[in-house]
Amino acid sequence: MVRKLIVLTLLVALTATSSIAFAADVYVTKNGKKYHDKECLLIKNKEATAKSKEDAIETGYTPCRRCFKEDVIVEEKYAVDKDAKLKEKK
Repeated sequence: MVRKLIVLTLLVALTATSSIAFAADVYVTKNGKKYHDKECLLIKNKEATAKSKEDAIETGYTPCRRCFKEDVIVEEKYAVDKDAKLKEKK
C-alpha cells in the first residue's frame, strides 16, 4: 500500500511539473466535456477553442482518453486510491 502511494505521488508530481513546464494549449469544444490535443481526430471537424491545460482543468474539463492517456491513468488511479482511503476510514 505504501509503495502504491509513493508511486501515485510521483506520478502526480511528474504530471504537475511537466504540465507547468510545458504548458501547451489544449482544445475544447463548446458542448464537450474533454480537453484534446490539436491533432485529435475526435475534434477534427469541430470548432474548438484553445485554452491552457490548467485553465481547462479548473473549468471542469477532463482529459481525452485518446490524446492524453497519461493524464487519464493518473486521474483514475487517484480516484481509486481516494475511494480506498475513504473506505478504510469507515
